[in-house]
Amino acid sequence: MTASLPAPIEALLRALEQGSLAELERALTLRLQPTPTPAERRVAELGLLAELLAERGSAASPDSPDVPRVEREAYERHRLASRADAPAADTLAKRYGGWRRACRAAHGLLPDGRHRGPGKPWPSPARGRRRVSPYSLEEIRAAIRRCALELGRIPSSGDYHWWSREKRRALRARGVELATSRLPEHRVPGIEALYRHYPCGRERFRQALRESALSEVEIAIARANRLLPALKVAHGPRTALRELASRTQAAGLDSDTLARIEEHGFGWLDLPRAVEIARLLRGSLEWLVGRSASRGSPPAGESFDSERFRLLARERKLSEREICERLSLPAGPFRRLMRGSDQPLLVELAILSSLVGTGIDELVRLGD
Repeated sequence: MTASLPAPIEALLRALEQGSLAELERALTLRLQPTPTPAERRVAELGLLAELLAERGSAASPDSPDVPRVEREAYERHRLASRADAPAADTLAKRYGGWRRACRAAHGLLPDGRHRGPGKPWPSPARGRRRVSPYSLEEIRAAIRRCALELGRIPSSGDYHWWSREKRRALRARGVELATSRLPEHRVPGIEALYRHYPCGRERFRQALRESALSEVEIAIARANRLLPALKVAHGPRTALRELASRTQAAGLDSDTLARIEEHGFGWLDLPRAVEIARLLRGSLEWLVGRSASRGSPPAGESFDSERFRLLARERKLSEREICERLSLPAGPFRRLMRGSDQPLLVELAILSSLVGTGIDELVRLGD
């Protein structure tokens, strides 16, 4: 029968709040049932195997690289006969990356938990698995390009670290064995692999970016393709595309740029070039980006009116974070747009105008 507590102690316990009682219970549990030390956990897990290895290993000292082995069946017989609380052989093999590696980890383990053997007496599921083969410099550069084009912007080192980690996680979730697959889309080097090719200097990620040979046009097209679905518009009016094709020389466009416009529309053009083409075709920017079926009037201005945008955004109580999320932009590039250091792409300007409930042309002013 449980002895009753003295009345003063019972009164004290009744006066304690629930949180204080839980803390008192935790402290008493740790005092009466202390958590096993790492050495005690090693002995509990590997002790039986270490004893059997010591019996078999009289010809090999713990310092010798030649580790004796105990067959799984022999270990299981001893475990079931005398130490049923010890981990099963399959459990040890899984935790240490194979039975041979489990024997290596247990060899030289002393009864007090110290270790004199060549292995490491703690589990590592990665042991015994095939490792991903080293990444070449070409694969590093290709991965940076993939990252930039999927994000639709020049990535920072933090962007690349997040992107590569999420890519590998998604591949593993699909059952892809990264250590054995040689498909280019499965070769996603992490930031550590990148820095092994660029080991020195504070600007090493910038150097890797430069050597990946990303162009501003590629980034602009990737960015427009990422943002256009949010506008729910086509690439642009077919009439504008046909007229532009007939006026290539007047527009000062080379054949490559015209081909890109025909494939990707007008949204990837920066604002000054978009204004130039809209005036040539005698249409509005709304029409050019595909948000209006009516041709409208050519824009009077040619640069982004960031002051008017700030005013309209304040009226709608839009935070910088909300705007950046809609643009899929970090704060730094967005602030450059607001300062006038950069000009927005036509698709970015269309999204900004939709956020503040105005037309694109109303956010375009005459240049300085």
